[in-house]
Amino acid sequence: MMDLDGLDDSQLGQILQHLVSRFDESGELAITAEELAVRTVEDREFLDEAGTALAIVPSADRPPLRAVVETIGAEVPESRQTIEDAAARARRVGTLPLSDMAADILVIAAAAAILRPRFHFRRRTKDSEVDIRIEAGGDKNLRTVLETVLRYLRQG
Repeated sequence: MMDLDGLDDSQLGQILQHLVSRFDESGELAITAEELAVRTVEDREFLDEAGTALAIVPSADRPPLRAVVETIGAEVPESRQTIEDAAARARRVGTLPLSDMAADILVIAAAAAILRPRFHFRRRTKDSEVDIRIEAGGDKNLRTVLETVLRYLRQG
């Protein structure tokens, strides 16, 4: 069982950074502020599109950052070791404060890195037909991850 007790948002942000490093298969590292902004917009559009395709309407209650990390760990078994290792490291090493904007960017990046390889979209433009295929198997529940992430990112 993952132990996230006592970790603050800065430490949870560090865990999200480790998840991005572990799961991002794009091979493209966003270095500059402009590259990061473009990548964040693309990732957020992907998450929104996946949520729409799965008819997810996130509730207004925003979960804490801890709940996002816990949901990923609970629903994506291959993420657990990364989360546990990153949590142990975060406890040993000091972290810098994490702004709300940085937390949002890390949630978007981690969720997109984990979910993108497991979703396949096929679109048709005339009257917008969307075909979505989701990798399933084991105890993965990607819908729960996506719903939690979209609730976290929901504005207003």
